[in-house]
Amino acid sequence: MRSLALISILLLLLDVSGAFHDIFSYILNNKEYRETVEQPWFRVHHSRHTKIPAAEKDQSSFGKHHVPDFGPEDKPYWTELEKRTFHCTTRACVCEFFGGSNSSLAFDQLPSKNTCRLRDGHLLKPAIRKEIRMMTDEERKAVEKALNEMKRDGTYNRLSRVHNPGCFPREHGPSRTVPDDPSRYSGVHSGPAFTIWHRELLKRFELTVRKYQPSPHTMGIPYWDTSLDSHLPEPKDSIMFTPTFLGTTNDEGHVITGPYANWTTMEFQSE
Repeated sequence: MRSLALISILLLLLDVSGAFHDIFSYILNNKEYRETVEQPWFRVHHSRHTKIPAAEKDQSSFGKHHVPDFGPEDKPYWTELEKRTFHCTTRACVCEFFGGSNSSLAFDQLPSKNTCRLRDGHLLKPAIRKEIRMMTDEERKAVEKALNEMKRDGTYNRLSRVHNPGCFPREHGPSRTVPDDPSRYSGVHSGPAFTIWHRELLKRFELTVRKYQPSPHTMGIPYWDTSLDSHLPEPKDSIMFTPTFLGTTNDEGHVITGPYANWTTMEFQSE
């Protein structure tokens, strides 16, 4: 019995701390090589979640979605065009957002859910999302330019307030800034809506970024595959933290180089 108990404990420890393994094989000079990549961070032990007592359910912020009532000028909002198009799940439906036309492409063709011709004559296609280091310089700089234009005209901050209504525009001054307000969208960060809510927000953000690009018909927003950097002895050595990509920081952690240098957050701090 004692040995069975020890085996059970060992299996439990293996299940908790087990790493994720990738095995790669390749041939070099007519010899086959096999490489095993271990990602120990794939499964991390954590303590069990504490159940909220029934008597404290109403006081808990878990799973609740609340927007602070600081006046209509502070609340997140969508433009009328966004209200008509951001719910869309087809290219024909969202076509109005890009100023295109979803009429038939030819006299003998009926409109379809994927029919949208932009003003430049291109067809609106599904967004192509590339790992940011796989983009061409032209593609990457187009996204950087779009994000900076959105930041300058206020669109970036407006969309950010949908995600984080605890922060307010600069014109209200620091006294109106409450970055630690616990009532900020707790339901979509501490509850079951986390994945689906952020999926929809990402879709709307991507549509906006595409609209700001010179060729919105194909390129979407890039992603960062952090597994490519997971085996660096020092994560800060990643090429991502260079002026070419995300930029470098000073001793205070503020970004001072790269395409997003000296951006100001909605908490009025240099990013």
